[in-house]
Formats: sequence, C-alpha cells, structure tokens
Amino acid sequence: MTLRRPVAGSAGTRRRPVAGSAGIMPRLAGALAVGLAVGTACGPLHAQTQQDIFRQVFGAKARPATRQLDLPVVLDGREAGAVRAEIGPGPDDAALDLAMLADLLDAHLQPDAVRALRDLGAGSAPRDLGAGSGLTPAGEVAVDGMAVEVDQATLALRVTTAPTLRRTVVLDLAPQPGLTDPGELLAPAFVSAYANLRFSQAWHDLAGESRGNGRQPLGGSVDAAFNLYGWVAEAEAFYREDGEAVWQRGDMRLLRDFPDHRLRVAAGDIGYPLAGFQAGRPLGGLAVASNFLLRPYETFTPSGQQAFVLDQPSLVEVEVNGRPTRVFRLAPGSYDLRNLPGTAGTNDVTVRITDPSGREEVIAFPFFFDNRLLAPGVHEFAYAAGLPSRVDGERYRYDEELATLTALHRAGLSEQLTVGANLQADRRQWLVGGEVLFATPLGTFGLEPSASGVEGADTGYAAALRFRDYRSGGEIWQRRSVTAQAIWRSEDFAALGTTRPNNPVSWDLAARIGQPVTTSTSLTLGTRYQVGRGATGDAASAELGMRTRVARGLYFDVSAEHLRNADGTRETVGYASLRFTFADGRHAAGASYDTASKERRLEWRYQDAQPVDALSVSADVARDPSGDSLTGAAAYVHPRFSASLRHDRVERPSSSITGGAAGGGRSGMDSRSSASFATALAFADGHLAVSRPITDSFAIVVPHRRIADREVGVDRFGDSYVARTDLLGPAVVPSLSSHRLRPMTIEVPDAPAGYDLGEDRPTLLPSYRSGTVVPVGTDGVASVAGVLQGPDGAPLGLQAGVLEGPDGAQTTFFTNRTGRFRIDGVSPGAWRLVLTTMEAAPVAVSVPADADGTIDLGVVVPR
Repeated sequence: MTLRRPVAGSAGTRRRPVAGSAGIMPRLAGALAVGLAVGTACGPLHAQTQQDIFRQVFGAKARPATRQLDLPVVLDGREAGAVRAEIGPGPDDAALDLAMLADLLDAHLQPDAVRALRDLGAGSAPRDLGAGSGLTPAGEVAVDGMAVEVDQATLALRVTTAPTLRRTVVLDLAPQPGLTDPGELLAPAFVSAYANLRFSQAWHDLAGESRGNGRQPLGGSVDAAFNLYGWVAEAEAFYREDGEAVWQRGDMRLLRDFPDHRLRVAAGDIGYPLAGFQAGRPLGGLAVASNFLLRPYETFTPSGQQAFVLDQPSLVEVEVNGRPTRVFRLAPGSYDLRNLPGTAGTNDVTVRITDPSGREEVIAFPFFFDNRLLAPGVHEFAYAAGLPSRVDGERYRYDEELATLTALHRAGLSEQLTVGANLQADRRQWLVGGEVLFATPLGTFGLEPSASGVEGADTGYAAALRFRDYRSGGEIWQRRSVTAQAIWRSEDFAALGTTRPNNPVSWDLAARIGQPVTTSTSLTLGTRYQVGRGATGDAASAELGMRTRVARGLYFDVSAEHLRNADGTRETVGYASLRFTFADGRHAAGASYDTASKERRLEWRYQDAQPVDALSVSADVARDPSGDSLTGAAAYVHPRFSASLRHDRVERPSSSITGGAAGGGRSGMDSRSSASFATALAFADGHLAVSRPITDSFAIVVPHRRIADREVGVDRFGDSYVARTDLLGPAVVPSLSSHRLRPMTIEVPDAPAGYDLGEDRPTLLPSYRSGTVVPVGTDGVASVAGVLQGPDGAPLGLQAGVLEGPDGAQTTFFTNRTGRFRIDGVSPGAWRLVLTTMEAAPVAVSVPADADGTIDLGVVVPR
C-alpha cells in the first residue's frame, strides 16, 4: 500500500506552515516506540493491523483494504470495455469476474480462448475480497497465449494475446450490397395484379397461292399474375380468330417463395430444373425446389478463401491473375480472405505481406471457380410429381395413367467437390443418375453416370465425362478456355419419354479451345467425333475460327469447318462476317457470307439510346439459291405500350412456285407483313395504371393530389424518363427484378416552390410478380419565410428554432446573420414558431388551405 501526503488545500486537510511539517517525524518516532513496547508485551509487530498503525500515526482510519470497481479492460493496446473487479491492498490482491471478461472478449478472441476463460472462472475457487463474491484472483488466470495483468498505477486490466488467439477477421474482396436497414425499403403491396395483352395481325400475298392470301386471322395472348401477400397465381391464355376454340388456356400455377430458406413451391402446370441425362416433361402437379435467385446477395458457390496470421502490423496486397485487386493495412491477428473476384475456371491468387522492416512474405495459391460447384454445406434440390400434360385439340389433357416423379439433389462437400443424384420414373420406365463434380489445378471435371429401364427392354446405361477450364492470367497466352466432353450411351439406354430406345451413336466426343493471340485477335479450334453403332458410320468435324478487331467498332469474323458425315461424304464450309458499330452506338451495319447455304447478306440496325419513347429500325437484304429477300422492321416503345411492324418480300424463281407462272400468271414475289401491339394493366393496393408489358414485378408511382396535374418522372435517362405520369394516370416501372434491391429517383420538374416531395429516392425490394406503390408528395405545399428581430430592432442572427404543427410535426430552422429564415414543405394548418436558443413566447403562423408558394411573414419580433 502506498501512502500519499494530502495535497495542501484539499478536502479534509488543514493548512500548516511548511516548516511545521517536519514535526511529523518526532510523532512518527514516538508512535513506533509505543508500538515496539506494545509489541514486546503483546506479541510481534505484525500482529497489529494496518488500521491500528495508521490510527496511531495519523489519528484517523486508513482507507478500506479492498475496493470494488468496474476495471477498464485494455486488449492489445485498445480499450475494449470494463469488467467487475476488486482491488486489494497489495499489488497481487486483485480478483476478476471471469464470466464478464469472457463475454467482453468473445467478439475479439477465438472461441477456444473464450471457453478457457469461462472454464477457469467456473472451476477455480472464488475469492471473497470484502463485500464481493464469485471473483477469481487475477494471479490464477492462466490461458495459453494470453497474459492478464492488473495495472494498479492506472487502474486498468491489461490483456495481451498472441495473434493466433485473436478472432479471425474476414476480408471480403467482393462485398455484396445488402439490406442495411429494411425499414427504409418500400415493401410490395398487400394485393397486386397485372395482365399483359398482346395482339398480332398479318397480311400475306404469296405467289402461286390461290387461297390464303390477304388478312390473316387475328392472334393474341394474355399472361396475368395475381399476388396476395406473397401467394402468386399466374396464368396465360391464347386467342385465335379462326380457332376451333377462340380462346385457349395456357399454363396455370400457384407459387409461393420462401426467401429465408431459398425455397419455391409451385402447384399446377409446373416447371423444374434437370440434371445429367434427365429429360423435361410437362407436368400438372406439385414442385418443391431450391432457388438461389431468391437470395441474390449471397454466394452459394465456392467463393475462394485463404487464411493467414500477422505477427505485426503489415501491408497486405492481393493480386488475382496478375492484376492488383485490393490493398489492406492490417494490425496483428488472424485474417481470412473471402469472395475472391476471379473468373470461371482456374485463377492464380497471390497475397504479398510486407512488414514494417520491409520483409516480404508471398502466399500463392490457385482458386477454382465453376458456377456448377456448390459451397461446402450448400444443397440444391428439386422434387416434382404430377401427371404428364399435352395440348390435344386445343385443350389441355392430363395422362392419369402415367403419374411421373422427378427429383434431383446436389450437395457441396468442399470447395472443390460437389456430388449429386437424380431420379425420374413413371409406370413404364425409370432413370437413375449421379454426379461428381470436382475442381483440380488442371480444371473442373464432372462425371455423370446413369442407368435406365423401359418396360419390355433391357437395362440401359450411359455416362458423361465433362471438362472445362477457363484461365484469365495477366499475359495474353495465359488467357484461354478449354472445354471437352465424352458421352457414351448403350444401345438400350432411354431418357424419360422415349419408350423405344434408339441410340445409333455409341460415343460422342467433342473438344473446343479458345485462345487470344493478340490484344485484338482470338482463335478458336473445335473438333467432334461420333462413333456409330451398327449400320451407322462414324462422323467427324473440325472447325477453326478467328475474330479480330480491325479498328474501333469494326470486327471481322471468319471460320472454316471440315465435315465427314456418317455416310462417308465430306464437305468443307465457311462463314465470314464484317460488322461495324458507329461511334454513337446507335447505328450498326454488317455483311456476311455463308458457303453452306450460299447466302450473302447485308444488314443495318438502328437502336435508340432512350429506354422509352424509343424507336428501333432494321433492314436486311439477302440472296441465296432460293431467291432474293428484303426485310424491314420497326419497333417503338412507349411508357404505356410497345408496337412493331415487319415486312418481308421474297423474290423466288418461278420454277419453285407452286402453279408456276404458267399456272396462274402470278409473279414470283412473296410478300408478308405483320403488325403487333402490346400493353398491360397493373393494379396495386387500389391503384390502377396502364403500362407497357411487365416482365416480372412492377411499381406504380402515385403522385399526391396536390401535384396530380404535374408531370412526375422516374429515373431520368438523358432527355427522358423510364416512366412518367400523363393523361393515363400514374407512372409504371414495369421491369423490376424480384428479390433485388431497386433504387429509384423521382423528379417533379415543375413542382411548386418549396413543395415537399417526401421520399424522392426510395429503394424497393419486390417479391415475385408483385406490385409496389410509390407515393410522391405530401401536403407540404408552402414555404414560410421571414426576418427575426429583437424588440430593439436588431436582427436575431444565428438563432435556432422549430416550427410546430397541430399534429405534433416539427421542422427545425436556423436564422442567418441578418435574422432571415426560410422553412420549406409546410402543410396547411395552424403552426407555432418556437425559438429554442432564447426565451420568447411562440409566434402563431397560419397556412391557408389553398396556400401555394411562399408565405412571407415579414418582420417577426418574439415577445
């Protein structure tokens, strides 16, 4: 224990002359003499307490032997919080609440170290220093790699740990945008619906035809979706003017997404993914399948990772395929690089670590990426069952005698290995398959064995071995793509729906290599070999292609292919094209020649840069042995509809025309024209609008009644908007992608001065085929302005206050140096102007119901 002399003038002390302070020594000597005498009679000196000695010397009690306090914790030089502790009279007399310390360090240390602290606190005998209990002496805290010391001079608990003991910090090289604050998002409407309406009309004038010319039957289609709190019913129907049934229904289904489980459930006319040798079959039934698109901001494929430990502060540089990617300045500790931004195939990753002395350590490792691989622990599956469906006589028919089951399940076992199994079966046949997909330094290999059985036939077998490797190195010769596959089928192997196996080819071998040779030129080489079975001969082909950029916007493509057909014949064909895109990016022109069809073609394209109010035009001229043709097309996209026109004119030799010139005297000219029109009706929570066709989800932008007659634009693009209000009502954004964040910018160019638009940059998160209502504007149509002055006429500059409304609304305002203030977005009603930086009575402000613009209060003198 250290005794401190009271500072002169401090509480509880008396001022003494400096010279008088020396008188304390005789008193101390006398006290010691008394102590020795007492000690001789009563026992050794140490039998006296510190309290007794302090009382004899100073005539007052000593401070308590222990103190309870919240002791600051300094972890590796940084304050991390505080822990309950008791400090005793000696330097080693300190006890700590280890459970509290473990909770505090849980976010900073490895789980094993935190667990050791908890076990130590639970297993040691608690020490009671004074009034406290359940505390562990600091001297008994012993964890490998950790030092715990109570610094009584600064009253702090200093914890020092080895770098390997610190919790691993994740360095995400490709962070994905997330939902930082779901409260800021506009949720989909409780109920919404849309219907896309499409119509097409054609006219024919065909040479040699005596019937069927003129206007063709009108055609149309409707595809609609109805969303009720996430439950989606979707259907489609087709119209044909001369059909046996004018209206014919298409697929109908009910769906529900469960994004938290990346799961989609569907009932009705269902679709489902396939794997291996599985074959698709339309079914009416039930399907349950994982869907990674429901959580697009998470990665379910191997993202690559590398762990390392820093013993001291270091500079860490990450390179992927020879290109600098990220630079970090990191403190000592454990780190884990994740989400390496590589490309499909094999990537070379280098981590260069430089410490303060300039020493370098290099960690080099390959990273294999393939979008078919699954991350460890991730499962992909699809299970479906139902009755096969078909359209018969313009009606849907379901085969109740052939109930079908189809299933697949894949699982990621490691960063390099994914396995799977699949099954399809009905009453007449079955198919079972497997999958092993693994990544190696050479590339990704996939093995897919399969077996099938058909009623009345032997068991058939098939297998596929696939390989692909994509490299994207820093040098040109390190950038290449290689794909290859070998597929074998036995004579009796049959996919679902094939009841009579027919496999004239036993082996199908193919490979392709793509390699850039300069910065502007790349070559491709492909080959294929098929081994025939029985009377079918072998077939082979080899293709060489080149693509080069001749100049800016000018590309030349050429390819040649040599074929040996199964009948033994050989042929060599070629294709060449020259395409040019003009500097503005809107115009493009090209020419091509195909020796196989002997077709020569010239084409021109124009595409407006605007997303709406956009016109696109194209024209093609072609010549081949069957005749000359001219095609022209134009399309227009309006915020409320889309429309297109197309005309084809083909001049054919008279010998190819049925009936010929002699049969009817008609010329050899075919003429076909067509026109199409598409629009949509959208509904969300009571709001109805007209739109161009909706692809997935949509948003209806609804202006407040006060600006209903003003134009509201959404997402400006050049001189136009993606959507805008007009005489047909609210604006509609028809191209939202479900389960993806969609920021939106709203403008009202001619809004009243000072008008409050509300949230003019909302962010939407639509669900599948949903509608979202986006409100624009508030009742705040006026601005309140004035000048604050004191009773003496002096301006009240740099004052703060609030404008309080009858409903509790408040708007903060400030005055400038001359006392002038302005408050925008004030709605009609009775308000009070309250100063918060000085005492003054509130000033009443009245905003009339028809207010529009600025209300000038003039000079305002608070009382």
